[in-house]
Amino acid sequence: MDIDFLHDFSVIAEHENITIAAEILNISPSALSNNLHKLEKELGYMLFDRTAKGIKLNDSGRYFLKWVRKNRDFSQKIIMKLHESTTVRGVLKIGAVAETDTLFILIAAFQKRYPEIRVDVYNNSVFLEQPLQTDLDVFLLPEKGNTLPGIVLGRRTSIFVLMHSGHVLANKKKLTMDDLRDQPFVICANDRKVDWIYEYCRLHGFQPRIQILCENINRKIDIISETEVLALSYNTLQQLRKSICGLCSIPLETEDDIDQRLILAWREKPLNPLADLFSDFAREFEANGRDAYI
Repeated sequence: MDIDFLHDFSVIAEHENITIAAEILNISPSALSNNLHKLEKELGYMLFDRTAKGIKLNDSGRYFLKWVRKNRDFSQKIIMKLHESTTVRGVLKIGAVAETDTLFILIAAFQKRYPEIRVDVYNNSVFLEQPLQTDLDVFLLPEKGNTLPGIVLGRRTSIFVLMHSGHVLANKKKLTMDDLRDQPFVICANDRKVDWIYEYCRLHGFQPRIQILCENINRKIDIISETEVLALSYNTLQQLRKSICGLCSIPLETEDDIDQRLILAWREKPLNPLADLFSDFAREFEANGRDAYI
């Protein structure tokens, strides 16, 4: 039985007029009348009494109308349930040793395809020791020593100091670690663990003066734009830095040999089913190239 015929019938029954029903349904009266005849033939019952004055719903028609209305509501509920079952939603957790343009472009493209999925990015290097012992689903980590499946997402080669364009250091062409010793920093922290900037400063002879702690890179950028604090960033965040008005990034002179490929990796046996969805999308992203998603 054609479900469209059932809808046609309910409109005809409501108005008991083929012409009016046809206007509402935006079809010709003859086509609507033909649909009604097909329905009555399939049922084996006449649903309307035909007279010179028009049509009128009969007993069979009234009984059938109750059935249509009842099952129409049921069908709508079924359709809603089917929609809910095919709408992918949930939370995906990514641990990142550093922020990268490519990661954020990939996430934005992924969420455009799956808008009901929330992606949380945690920026610290603590998970590097035992990533599989965390509750993270995906990991952005150095290629060296990694044994997990994944894709190459970027290459770290240099460090920049981030600040707002009115900062006292903003007119310098280059900065050294000595320039940063007495400056206030904003650092990301999750689960009482701070990001790589803290340890990097300590390895270079001083403990950074942490003025503000925040949870993610988006908040960090807002804080830098609004206050006098600094942050460090790898070259992998170039596009984001250039796109933000009022933000200044100055190369940091360092003797460190920085040349490190970053891998976006995931568990071989995911704990979260959304991780499979994300890994499939990441492979597609790698095959098409990130420019296809900008």
